[in-house]
Amino acid sequence: AIKMLNLISDNIPDSIFLKDKHGVFRHCNKVFAENRNMTKEDIIGKTEKDINTPYDKIKKYEIEEKK
Repeated sequence: AIKMLNLISDNIPDSIFLKDKHGVFRHCNKVFAENRNMTKEDIIGKTEKDINTPYDKIKKYEIEEKK
C-alpha cells in the first residue's frame, strides 16, 4: 500500500504531505520535497521546525492545521 501511495503521489504535479497529530511528517511527495530543496528522506519523520521552516510560516501552518 505504501509503494502504491508513493507511486501515485509522486506523479501528481501538486505538493502533497501528511502529518500526524504531533506535526511530524509521515508522507510527502517528490514535488513537496523539491519545493523545499530537500529529499523526501530529509522530511519524513521530522517537523517543520526540524526542517528549518521559518518561524512565521510555522505559526501560520499551526493555525491552519488546528482548523
